[in-house]
Amino acid sequence: MKLLWTIHTGPRSRRGLMSDVQSHLTGLATIDIVNAVVHVLRQIEAGIYESARLWGDGAHSLTAAFRIQQDRMSNVFDILDAYRKTIQGIQYEFMESHHQSITVQRRHNKALGSALHFLSNNTAQLLEMESLYNGVEALMTGRISHYILPHDYLQGALMDVQNYLHAN
Repeated sequence: MKLLWTIHTGPRSRRGLMSDVQSHLTGLATIDIVNAVVHVLRQIEAGIYESARLWGDGAHSLTAAFRIQQDRMSNVFDILDAYRKTIQGIQYEFMESHHQSITVQRRHNKALGSALHFLSNNTAQLLEMESLYNGVEALMTGRISHYILPHDYLQGALMDVQNYLHAN
């Protein structure tokens, strides 16, 4: 759409005395009043531009502060995540060492039990061998040995002898 009239913003030509009189009679503004209004409007326009610039700078500052705060919160969450992973790692290492110590202790207990069982059997076998040796040695000297026979057989034989003696 084409404008039918345009506002002349360039320098105006000087008005004469008659123009001032005509303005006074018709109630139109004089050139001084028009210049004062133009001056005020230019100051208002400059103020609006300045306030718009400051508003934009403030919005940029607020946005930048918000981004910084978001980055700080992100860093805090990263630190908390690393701390949580560190705590979990320590707990895992503790549990792993605890399981290893239990396993080692079980192996030691099993080895000790096997050694004690071996020593017990070995001691019993050594005693039996010593008894057999003493029994053979007693037989070689002409005596009857109680080391050759087990204790329950010997006790049973003694009971039989006692019964025989009582009977006869």
